[in-house]
Amino acid sequence: MRRLLWTILAAASLFAGCREDSPPITNAEPPPDAGCVPVQVSQRYQVYFVIDVSGSMGPFLSDLADSLTAFAESFPERDDQDQRVLVEYYVVGFVNDVKWFPEATPRMTSVIAVQAAIQEAIAAGSNGQNLQQRSANAEIDENLLDALAAVVASNPDPDATKMILLATDANFREAPDSFSLNIPVQSTFGSILSDLTDLGAQIHAFTPGGLDGLTRTYRDQPALTTLPGSTVNDLNELGEAQATLSERLVVIAQGATCQ
Repeated sequence: MRRLLWTILAAASLFAGCREDSPPITNAEPPPDAGCVPVQVSQRYQVYFVIDVSGSMGPFLSDLADSLTAFAESFPERDDQDQRVLVEYYVVGFVNDVKWFPEATPRMTSVIAVQAAIQEAIAAGSNGQNLQQRSANAEIDENLLDALAAVVASNPDPDATKMILLATDANFREAPDSFSLNIPVQSTFGSILSDLTDLGAQIHAFTPGGLDGLTRTYRDQPALTTLPGSTVNDLNELGEAQATLSERLVVIAQGATCQ
């Protein structure tokens, strides 16, 4: 099955190796026999969709929601102790500000619930408004760092495999900067990088190429996607190819079983 999947995906070169010193996906073609043998399966996975819901991201996010069934089905059903594996999903939307979807019950365990949450987030950002207050999302930059800070503040399970699927086409700002109507940025890149490192989080970034802090260094600090197990996925390649997006998500889910 692994070899077949590599045959399908070789041109896109989607897979990041299991070793912690492996680099993120950077469109380098893997060898024909590359693959990940699951040597340790977690009992719990926590998957955070941290998504820029400004209008320009709507089409990709809809494709992402439509592709989630294959992603969810790619996690193992049982761990090494034959205990049932639990996969939890969370959706954090951001523009100038940040909001969980659904707000009252952000923890989800079904694909249908996640799809509905992503569609709710898309709708909230589609009219050019911010999410927590009815004001215009006037800037090109968005508040990615505070969205990631919300994930950290939610106290993920230290024993879970933590995966952040991050989708954005915008640059970010960091504290002490602010957005219109005095929406402050409360986080710095360095603090977020440090916190995500401490969490042991994987960052699977869906972005255009060349975004500081995501696909390349930011002020002499390494990109978030240099964290072990992380990947870089080019939006320009995926924007018109839903089948390719589904395949990419399958590889990311299967790769999460590598330790």
